[in-house]
Amino acid sequence: MYALSFDQQFAKQFSVRAGIGSGGIDHTIGPTGSLLISYLTGTVHKLEISFGYVSSLKTAGFGTSLFIGYRFQPQEDGISLRFAVNPMLAGSAPSSFGSVGNYNGIQIALGYSI
Repeated sequence: MYALSFDQQFAKQFSVRAGIGSGGIDHTIGPTGSLLISYLTGTVHKLEISFGYVSSLKTAGFGTSLFIGYRFQPQEDGISLRFAVNPMLAGSAPSSFGSVGNYNGIQIALGYSI
C-alpha cells in the first residue's frame, strides 16, 4: 500500500531500487521489503521496466514483482515522478500469501532526484 524506497541509477539505462513498505502482497497486511532492478529508456521522459523480489517481513512468503511504466526524471536536481502498472507474480507456496491469482496494482511515486 505505502512504501519508502531508494533508487540508484548505476548505468545509463539501469537502476536498482530497495524499499520497505506496508502490506498489499496478495492481501497480506504487514511490512514488506523489496529489491528491484530497472531498465530505463529515454532521457527525461523514460519507459521503465523493473523486475525484482518482494518479501513479507511478517511471514516466510515472497514473490517476484514486475513494474512497467513511465518515469519523469530531470537530468539535474528536481522532482521525479513514476507511474506504473504492477502485476505481482506469486513466487512461493500458495499458503505463504494465500495466492489464488496474481496481485495487480498501480504504482504512483513522487521523489526527489539528486
